[in-house]
Amino acid sequence: MTIISNNGFIHKIWNLTLTHRTTISLCFYFFLLTLPAIFVFNKNLASKSLPVSTLYLLFYIVLLLLPLILMRARIYMLILMPFILILPFELIHVVEYDGYTTLAAFSSSIETNYGEASEFLHDYRHYLFLTTPFQILALLAFFLIPRHISVNRTGKIAISAVFTLTCALFSTKTFLDTQETILTEQEKLYARLLSENYPFSYAVKTTQYIDQIIKMRLALAEKANFQFNIQMNSSADKLPDVIVLVIGESSRAINWSLNGYQRDTNPLLSQRHDIINFTHAITAATTTRQSVLLSLTRATPENLTPLTKEKSLIQAFREAEYKTFWLSNQNKLGAVDTPITALANEADVTRFTNVNYMYNPAYDEIMFPMFEQALTDPASKKLIILHTLGSHEVYRMRYPPGFERFKPSSKGDDYNFSSPGIKERLVNSYDNSILYTDFVINSFIDILASRSHSSVMLYFSDHGENLLDDGNMRFGHGGVMPTNYVIHIPMLAWMSKQYHQEHTDKFMAFSKNKDNLISLNSLFDTTLDLASLEIPQQAQNYSIARYPGKSPSSILNPKYDAIPYSKIETTDHAELPTQ
Repeated sequence: MTIISNNGFIHKIWNLTLTHRTTISLCFYFFLLTLPAIFVFNKNLASKSLPVSTLYLLFYIVLLLLPLILMRARIYMLILMPFILILPFELIHVVEYDGYTTLAAFSSSIETNYGEASEFLHDYRHYLFLTTPFQILALLAFFLIPRHISVNRTGKIAISAVFTLTCALFSTKTFLDTQETILTEQEKLYARLLSENYPFSYAVKTTQYIDQIIKMRLALAEKANFQFNIQMNSSADKLPDVIVLVIGESSRAINWSLNGYQRDTNPLLSQRHDIINFTHAITAATTTRQSVLLSLTRATPENLTPLTKEKSLIQAFREAEYKTFWLSNQNKLGAVDTPITALANEADVTRFTNVNYMYNPAYDEIMFPMFEQALTDPASKKLIILHTLGSHEVYRMRYPPGFERFKPSSKGDDYNFSSPGIKERLVNSYDNSILYTDFVINSFIDILASRSHSSVMLYFSDHGENLLDDGNMRFGHGGVMPTNYVIHIPMLAWMSKQYHQEHTDKFMAFSKNKDNLISLNSLFDTTLDLASLEIPQQAQNYSIARYPGKSPSSILNPKYDAIPYSKIETTDHAELPTQ
């Protein structure tokens, strides 16, 4: 039986000498695995000189070749095969998010669920379509090489020589650039190169992630008996009955008519005269995971230690004898081993709707009965946190048909960015999700007003979103250097009449601070202040329920770098719709 035909490309390759077959197969693998590095090389040219960028690329290539000195070609290719298979995901990050996969993105991919993963794959399916034929060829190339073939002596010497030369050039550069000990700087340099370059970065990130999980579990045990020693402010007359925090998702301030957007995306909230809209609010981080943690704890982008040493705002309110609720329309990712789930588990009552984001979406109104049930709980004082789906991708799945006001909207072609008019359909769908968020928040306020006396509600989004703005084709959020579309978020407050009368000073402070720069890093202190609670001997208070409010303004990016807000480009101008 003839397995390979006597003509055609595969037959010609098969009839080549073993040396040529090995060389072609290895070169094909190198071509695929260096694609991320080539894209990064192009990005580096904007910030580094051509010689330095070339040196980084050369080092990556020889580092990729180095194992061939020690092992046979087929074993080497077998080890690399998994990285050929996940290559599309690395390309997505390099092209769409400014660099190699970060630890935050790596952690999110492990902690995700089927629905969210399906959405991500659907968003960027064109990468899968483009790379799948090459992945199949890579699998065929693997079988073209017999098991016993190795790189010859000349090749091994050449690889060793180029690697030695590259290291020498790096050492020279390091020596010229630094005043520190050359060995210390070399260690830092190579550790950084390994942690950033694909596929070596996955070994580093796996180690870091495991270390992160171990530390988190140890921290949970260490924090088991943690106390803030909360006390009531000596000047307060009465604690409010209910404090509500509504966490939005992927909503950006620029698309809210409350913030000047020409489309009426907030028809209900704009008619209310009992809300305070903060026009210059910014997130504390560019991903949900980090943003929620930084908002509800005393951690800051510059100091993440409280995440492992202290509990959250929920514990602070429990100490003040508030019954605490975490109600979420997002998925519960892990029983205890993901940071947000661990934080949610601090609450007395924790409920997740566990929707399937992609195939069985539940609109945020599913939370209305949960919210009403929490409000009718017999506890005299309550802290209720509502985690909504908001404008989470896919946008067209975040609102019922009755809210499809802006047309044409997406109908399944959401992420075919080369499709004519795709930006218009994408923005229309996104704006429809904001329109629905307007209805959800307004309903939350009405429900709260009808079932409580002295109460206050804060709404904020975890981060914003890029929507192919300015012709730069950025989409989604994250990114090593975030845009203003991701940084600027909607944030507003509502106070009941009784609360307003009993805490006029806080209402006035909110009113005066509403146009100031407000970071989500202020939320912990602000929420305590709204309930007239305080932590004894706390060095700094960032509450915006005082005037003038003092708000930190750094943003944590996915590489866990704290970026000062002043260093983020402020020249973003979205091409906004005219109707």
